[in-house]
Amino acid sequence: MAGAPRFPARPIVVHAPPFDEASGGAIVLHCLVDRLRRVGHEAYVHPRPVLKDPPAWPAIALRTRCRIGVRNLRRRVQARWSYQTHPSLDTPRAPRRLLREAIAVYPEVVSGNPMRSRHVVRWLLHRPGFFRPNTRFGPDEYTFFYHHAFREGLDRVDPDNLLRVRWVRDDVYFDRGLPGGGACRLIRKGRGAGLAEVPENDDAVLLDGMSHAQMAEVFNRTRILYCHDPYTMYAFYAALCGCIPVVLPQPGVTREQWRAREEDRWGIAYGEDDIAWALDTREALISRYQREREEEDRMVQDFLGKLARRFG
Repeated sequence: MAGAPRFPARPIVVHAPPFDEASGGAIVLHCLVDRLRRVGHEAYVHPRPVLKDPPAWPAIALRTRCRIGVRNLRRRVQARWSYQTHPSLDTPRAPRRLLREAIAVYPEVVSGNPMRSRHVVRWLLHRPGFFRPNTRFGPDEYTFFYHHAFREGLDRVDPDNLLRVRWVRDDVYFDRGLPGGGACRLIRKGRGAGLAEVPENDDAVLLDGMSHAQMAEVFNRTRILYCHDPYTMYAFYAALCGCIPVVLPQPGVTREQWRAREEDRWGIAYGEDDIAWALDTREALISRYQREREEEDRMVQDFLGKLARRFG
């Protein structure tokens, strides 16, 4: 639209859990604030406690529900007073006076509008309902998505509203030219996808719980990563290290249903029969990574322009 402002007039506040190097969702929420501030827009994080949802009544006793409620209250207090950020990212906390009029950004796991903002953006970092089936979205939210697969079936979401920012640890994950043999295995969110089962007598190195440095070492010394989590960034990290990421197919989900666009499958095998494809397209994946660094800057600019037109 001609004459539209480049930036919205309002600050942006991202509702984010404490920074956690093991949590892709936490990382990208903090990264978004950092990237917005780097291009000159006023942006902040607002602490979101990691709460436990009790089962629906009357699945558990009242005493148990009260116990969960007390623990959640403690988590809210902890999030307020001991909130973790990363020193390399510019992520100041939002003054409370800004919350009402700011543009609030919520991931798909947050129900409703806890900051009570007048202007709400929903950022789909996974398929809605995957982690929290009972999450409520507002009728007037402006929705963006991190991956095309996350908006499938959501016709109301503009297919051009792709917003992706990454904190890529290419200082840790790179190919050291070491001889690789055997396999490693990553479960993570595969539990929620029904892919947590490990074969009997499995000798693959289990990566869950390892630091980035430890994972990079294992990726460089093994040939195959069996990845139970279908959308994790660690599949890309494995490819950077020369390890072949093999995503375990979900029952009833074809390769094209997993990732519809061919370029989103470069360098990654969907099942062991796809390993040759992963090897043949690895270099295309690495080249795409370099291009996407520039594309992310454009996405952030487009995001700001769209918010300016929507919210002023």
